[in-house]
Amino acid sequence: MALKVYNIYGITSIVAICGILLGMESSSWTTLLSSPQFKSYFGEISSWENAMVMSSNGIGAVVGCIICGVFCDALGCIRSFQVAGVCWIGGSICSFFSPYIYLIVLGRLFKGMSMGFLSAVIPIYLSETIPSEKKGSSISFVQLNSAIAGLLMYFVTYAFQLLIKDEYSFKYAWGIEALPAIALLILSFFLPESPKWLASQSKWTQAAKNLVKIKRSQNRLEAAKDHKRTHDDDRDFVLKAYTAGPEIRTCTYDKVFGKKYWKHTLIGTSSQFFVQLSSVQILKNHFLFICDICGIDGDNRAYYSSSHYMVEVLFTLIPLFLLDSARRKDCLTFGMFILGGSYLAVGVLVLVYSEKAVHGDINSPFQFEMFEEPASGVLAIFLFISAVYSSTVLSTSWLYAGEIFPGPARAKGTSICMGASWVVNTASALVLPSMLRHMGPWAFMMLSLCCFCGTIVLVTVPETRNLSEQEIESIF
Repeated sequence: MALKVYNIYGITSIVAICGILLGMESSSWTTLLSSPQFKSYFGEISSWENAMVMSSNGIGAVVGCIICGVFCDALGCIRSFQVAGVCWIGGSICSFFSPYIYLIVLGRLFKGMSMGFLSAVIPIYLSETIPSEKKGSSISFVQLNSAIAGLLMYFVTYAFQLLIKDEYSFKYAWGIEALPAIALLILSFFLPESPKWLASQSKWTQAAKNLVKIKRSQNRLEAAKDHKRTHDDDRDFVLKAYTAGPEIRTCTYDKVFGKKYWKHTLIGTSSQFFVQLSSVQILKNHFLFICDICGIDGDNRAYYSSSHYMVEVLFTLIPLFLLDSARRKDCLTFGMFILGGSYLAVGVLVLVYSEKAVHGDINSPFQFEMFEEPASGVLAIFLFISAVYSSTVLSTSWLYAGEIFPGPARAKGTSICMGASWVVNTASALVLPSMLRHMGPWAFMMLSLCCFCGTIVLVTVPETRNLSEQEIESIF
């Protein structure tokens, strides 16, 4: 297709559709799980079935990340976006026509594979096409779309529950999730392929053309000079943009763990490990139950349980405007430290003011309840945790995973980092509810300790902001 979008804002807008997919899935299941229509259609699902459904996304995502690393190097980023779109559509169809809970698991596995592809390919593609001074805002814009989609999907599913009294209240919601995937599948044909990937396939002329057109959209004068150089030597022009070596190289998974790149891999996976160990995303999925233990019910429950989506949307605007000029290391370290202190405060409040109680919903991980000012304090701190996580850690950790690896190792390395992220996320989703059920306030103390340990580790990681490919290669 001849018609391509080379403007960096146009590219980011199309890639942001991926964020819509990620955000819709994160909010739809937790909203539908407690609906009377869902319980009437599938019955009261057991804790084991709930664990299967909740973990199926993560398991699929780990598989998707591993495949994406190979797929990206072999067939390029655009094909990876398209595969992700097809997987998502397949998962939506499977969920829509599912009469059994186990087919829901299968549908979420397909969607999880799509999420794995997207979480890996987004930082890879943006790192190789967007200028370094705009990478932060690009990633943040994708994340902002994810937050907005989560908020809108919450209200859509809630409205369907009120208006439709049978199983189509949640099946229509799952059908709606396929629409952005169809849009991504179509619009991905208008995205230019990564110049770096084209160069790795020895398509030097096309790589140079893409690179020049992307630069032209940002600075016409600079692009005019570069355009003149591409006719002299396309190969040298592209090499200068991406590497100090004589060729554009790729590497295998074993080399990512080898002598040259093992430090990059260790730092990248460690940052993702501690970010996911903070379990903010897992607790977000249980915010409905947090409202329950704080005595909020009826219409107020629906309003308050949506508040963390609103907070996430509002505070994701901060990295959208500031992350390009902020040090990645500082954002991660500051965010993890504040999260540690916040979890400590929640643990103390629950330890001092909570009363033991057994809740009727078997999916609730909490075995206590709170009243009046302490309950308001716990709710306020959880919203503060969401604000801190959205404004500092979330976008930065995603950006850092794409920046810490040099060009030859970026596809495989970023895939490993995001795969590790999904492994920890899935494990936390399975383990944290049991910890909250049996440990009570001490579970929050454990989360606080994990965040403080992450702060100590992240203080030692190298800074990647505005570093060239050559500087990343020799960062250690």
